[in-house]
Amino acid sequence: MRSLLVLAALLTTLTTSMAHAQRNSWGSGGPFGLGIILGEPSAITARYNLDKVRAIDGGISFFYSRWTLLYIDGLYQFQGAFGRANSFFAQTTPYIGLGGVLVISDLPRRESRRERYFSDSDSTDLAFGLRIPLGAEWRAVTAPIGVFAEIAPGLTILPGTNSFIQLGIGARFYF
Repeated sequence: MRSLLVLAALLTTLTTSMAHAQRNSWGSGGPFGLGIILGEPSAITARYNLDKVRAIDGGISFFYSRWTLLYIDGLYQFQGAFGRANSFFAQTTPYIGLGGVLVISDLPRRESRRERYFSDSDSTDLAFGLRIPLGAEWRAVTAPIGVFAEIAPGLTILPGTNSFIQLGIGARFYF
């Protein structure tokens, strides 16, 4: 039930952002992408490019109904930062952002894999933190796909302070 509420919150946030955003010409594919990221966490991911400089991305990850992780970030993109020396670099856009992460856990506290977002003494099943995603995405000119790599150091602030690093590679199909 909690997982459905978290998913509904993510979809509502993304839909609201898309409704207020201005559409741009993105060549092959549109500004909205949906796909997967593999790593820590492995998740279903979505991204919406508000314009050529700003984007919103988010993801939701499940672990056998034992915990749910939700993240959402505001991103600042640097198109053309790698130059135009060849087509690969011209189509690759680095980005940096700031976002939040929410973890809902059903794991018993005595289990060794309680997740890095909680400490052993936590008496709650809910954690909230901040993350700073750094990455780059390559968008194909002839197909509506994007491939990206990202590292996101972060800090859990509730229920206690704990640092973490998330990283992964992924792909999205753009509509």
